Amino acid sequence: MNREQQSSDGGARGPPGGTDAVSVAVVERLATANECEPDAIPPLYRSVDPDALERLVGDTGGGGGLARISFSHAGYDVTVSGDGRVTVTE
Repeated sequence: MNREQQSSDGGARGPPGGTDAVSVAVVERLATANECEPDAIPPLYRSVDPDALERLVGDTGGGGGLARISFSHAGYDVTVSGDGRVTVTE
């Protein structure tokens, strides 16, 4: 089965004040792809450092981060673009 979920809003950004928006968006996309609640997804830190992910592709003064980073988590391939788009492929 090849199921792909991509953010339709260019990448969700969490509330201001230090929330790890990129990590939250990844977990939400994985939950949608897996048809489950976000808390049913294994902790993201098992596959990638959430703080590093945020620094690399998070909002860094409006310019975005790296062009793209990919990793596997919970049986899915995850790609996060510097513009905040999250793509999850099974």
